[in-house]
Amino acid sequence: MPEPGSPDETEFVNNVLTPIVIQLINNDIVPALPTCTFPEGTSASDWGVNNNGQAASNEKEVHADTETVLRGVLETAMAGMTLPEGADIDSLIDAAIPSDDVVAHMNVESEDGQHDIEMIITGLEESVTQSLNGEAVNGATEIPDNV
Repeated sequence: MPEPGSPDETEFVNNVLTPIVIQLINNDIVPALPTCTFPEGTSASDWGVNNNGQAASNEKEVHADTETVLRGVLETAMAGMTLPEGADIDSLIDAAIPSDDVVAHMNVESEDGQHDIEMIITGLEESVTQSLNGEAVNGATEIPDNV
């Protein structure tokens, strides 16, 4: 941008135009810009952001551990189920959790991930119900002793 040609133009830009632009930005543009906030009761450090505003270098600090979330959800779901006598909840949960390859690609924070968890719970509930009713579960007619 070329320099103003006269002292009057310089004075106009410095004393009239610049304050108008600053006022426009401060009063009209900045308040309309969307801002991100953390959910109520949380802070940046809860979401893996360091004090200087940089994202944490360790992804595990930012995202929930998928297997931990799955295990917690399945434990909660099983707390309300009627289980066969002698059934081991931990073994049932271990059997219901998909392979490490599947778990590694699940995002439990997404809608698809939540749907996957619902499907795992439904499968676990159906297996327990079938075994209580004496039906075959994956080719077996009863729950093995170690489960």
